[in-house]
Amino acid sequence: MTGGSLFWKVFGGTVVVILVTAVGVYLAALPTIDASLTREVERTVAIEARWAAQLSADRLADGLELDAADRAAFEGLSAHDERSRFTLIGADGEVLFDSDHEFAAMDPHDQRPEVLTPRVPVTRFSNTLDVAMTYYAEPVTVGDAVVAYTRVAVPVADHEARLGDVGRAIQGGVLIAALVSLLLAGFFARRMTEPLLEIAALVREIGAGRTERRLPVGRDDEVGRLVRSVNHMADALDRQIARIERDGAQREAITAALAGGLLAVDHEQRVLFINPQARRLLGRGEDEELRGVPVFEFARSSALNDAIKACLARGERESGEARLNGDGQRVVEFTAVPLPADEDGRPGCVLELRDVSDLRHLEAVRRDFVSNVSHELKTPLTAMSGYTEALLADEDMPPGMRRSFLEKAHRNTERLTQIVVDLLSLSRLESSEHNLRFEELDVADLTRQVADDLEDLAESRHARIELSLPDEPVLVEAAPQALGMAISNLLTNAIQYSPEHAEVRVGVSTSADEVRIDVVDHGPGIPAHEQERVFERFYRVDKARSRKLGGTGLGLSIVRHVMTAHDGRCVLESSPGRGCRFSLILPKS
Repeated sequence: MTGGSLFWKVFGGTVVVILVTAVGVYLAALPTIDASLTREVERTVAIEARWAAQLSADRLADGLELDAADRAAFEGLSAHDERSRFTLIGADGEVLFDSDHEFAAMDPHDQRPEVLTPRVPVTRFSNTLDVAMTYYAEPVTVGDAVVAYTRVAVPVADHEARLGDVGRAIQGGVLIAALVSLLLAGFFARRMTEPLLEIAALVREIGAGRTERRLPVGRDDEVGRLVRSVNHMADALDRQIARIERDGAQREAITAALAGGLLAVDHEQRVLFINPQARRLLGRGEDEELRGVPVFEFARSSALNDAIKACLARGERESGEARLNGDGQRVVEFTAVPLPADEDGRPGCVLELRDVSDLRHLEAVRRDFVSNVSHELKTPLTAMSGYTEALLADEDMPPGMRRSFLEKAHRNTERLTQIVVDLLSLSRLESSEHNLRFEELDVADLTRQVADDLEDLAESRHARIELSLPDEPVLVEAAPQALGMAISNLLTNAIQYSPEHAEVRVGVSTSADEVRIDVVDHGPGIPAHEQERVFERFYRVDKARSRKLGGTGLGLSIVRHVMTAHDGRCVLESSPGRGCRFSLILPKS
């Protein structure tokens, strides 16, 4: 990691400090250097002026008339420093000599500032040379009298050039120092920020749940101590997260192992926790996010929602029973218990849900069974009792009527016997102690035998049994008597409920792993809403016709139990007026 916002803050702050310092040094040093160079120039012209004054005093001791030797001496003096301009000015202002200009044509200089205030440096514009210059005038005395002034001048441009050279040198030094400082600042900023950025990255990883990485500790300063502290914190968090995960897994295992559903809500009836059993009871998917969702949005039961409200409002235990999912088929017993208040003093509620749908269904089936058995047994018993009472009461009953009564009593006896036989068959099939004897048999051959046994019944109805059986054997592991009973019950119903002269089709087919026995009739058919109930005990679609045909109402219930014992299933396809197709589906051996 080479950068980040912290790096740029540290580096940028350091760069700003360096740049401000460099510019400050440059701006502070330049006036000082300028003043120093100015003093040096003034000192130089003063020294040269005094030296020239001493020379001039010797030359002017005999008067102000300068001969060729004097001028040669003054020219030599001016040649000593090519940058300097030497001027000899008489006490009356007459220019006696000038190294850079024709002095004879020059104006009097008695009013020049440097002459008016000798021995004081003056910087001004020279009208003679048309440049700015620094002047210094030194009085020339002979005895006690001032006879002339020696003036030395240097161009200001020379001073400015030197100042520019020095300024550029300072700028170069400052630039080099700034570049070196920037490199060092980048190095130290990176050295300081890289561990902090690594720490920040580690903290983000820990926040995301990845706690396995640790930072190397390679220094003993404050940053090193911070790295150690972060590593210790990561270790502690790792242990804490592991403990929380273990506790969570244990809670999940406990709640998942519960037979009932568990649902916890807050003071606003929003879901805090829900286990898989509660999801199933409330019709919610495993992947559906329910945390934070109000219960009343997906549990559409006024009884359940009212119990939650009462529990939250009164803080008391509530219990009851509710029908869920709007179809009335799922019945749930619930118990609502208050949860301790949260940090804001607002209590919640936890519900235990128990599915009692099967229990309620069994209770209804038991009631229906008792009622149906009572009714089914009462009818033939009442008939038998009536006929026998009539026979006993009327000893002179005509023989024909007596025989008719006896035949009717006999038929009711047979019906009562058949009901008892079917009930015993169902009881044996349902008994856990009953073990069917399974063997490998040919389904096609068994179906043919059942059809042959029912030929007389078909002929009595003027019906025809059409077989569609494969030529090769169709082998399954089955109990011959039980499977034959199931096929017989289906074929008997098909013959009895079909109109006379109808055709009943029976077929056997196979697939990759299943064997299918189909029985198709042309009877009245069964409405869709009653197709599941026809497998219940004593349930009949057309009760009057069923009794007229001698049915007990137990045949299809026996068929379903036989298929359950064979790990198979019975499938019904029907619509009113178009007959029925009953299919027995068995696993292949």
